[in-house]
Amino acid sequence: MNKREAIEPIKDIRGGHFDAWEELQNFLYRKRCPGERIEKIIFGDWRRHDRPDPSEGWAGGLPPADPGKIPYDKRGVLLSGRAARPLMWGWSFYGPDGHYSVYVWTNRRVIFTVMGDDGVMLDCVPRYPVAGEVFTVGAWWCESEQ
Repeated sequence: MNKREAIEPIKDIRGGHFDAWEELQNFLYRKRCPGERIEKIIFGDWRRHDRPDPSEGWAGGLPPADPGKIPYDKRGVLLSGRAARPLMWGWSFYGPDGHYSVYVWTNRRVIFTVMGDDGVMLDCVPRYPVAGEVFTVGAWWCESEQ
């Protein structure tokens, strides 16, 4: 297995539902950045290919694969972690049926979804300019970043 080990979807004991908030917390923990806190989250579309035709907007309702966990009026809106957390219950960044695109700003970096050969994963880049080794998106940079 490469440096980026697979992260299994987290299922809650209350009924086997996915919990993207817990997955995000695990991602933050695995990066070992002490003192890091979520500042803002913005949600995008369910998967990349479900975006409606720009001339039609969302008037046609939910795309077939969209589970409707993130209301359309909350997409593209900067939310606090507290406001975003309840919207992250019932879906997974790593689930087999798709994911929501997301940007997460912390006090140390920007986290986002990446689609690759191995499926969907979370990745990050420094929030502020830092000197040091530069990685291609999809590679880990924050193992010991302070």
